[in-house]
Amino acid sequence: MISDTIDILDARVINLCINFVAVGSLEKTKIEVLTAAYERLTERFSRVPDIGEPFFITDVYKELRNVDGVLDVTDVQIAHKNGSYEGKEYSDVSFSLERMTSVDGRYIEMPRNIIYEIRYLDFDIKGVIV
Repeated sequence: MISDTIDILDARVINLCINFVAVGSLEKTKIEVLTAAYERLTERFSRVPDIGEPFFITDVYKELRNVDGVLDVTDVQIAHKNGSYEGKEYSDVSFSLERMTSVDGRYIEMPRNIIYEIRYLDFDIKGVIV
C-alpha cells in the first residue's frame, strides 16, 4: 500500500537579541546614524521567519552597512534570551547558540521544529556608533 504522509510538528520559539558596534560617518551625528540603524534592523526583523529557517548573522552586517552614515560594522553579537529579563517575558526553550552557530560564524542553524524571533524589537536590538 502506498500513501502520502505529513508530519506535523509543534514549533518551539527561541528569542534572540542583536548587539552591534558600527563606525559612523562624521557627516552625521551618532544619534542620527543609530536611529537609522535601529529602524533598518527593526524593519528587517519584523518579518516572521519560516520554521527551521536559519538566522543569518551576515544579514545584520548587510543591513547595517546599507544604513546612510554607517562606514563599517565592527562587531555583531547574537544572544539567546529566555525566561524573564528586565520585566520582559521570553520563551523557556533551551537552545545552544554556540553549538548551532556555523563554523565560520555566518549563521545560526535552526532545527526543523524551531522558529526564532526578536520578540521586543525596540528592546532586543542594541547598538553603539563609534
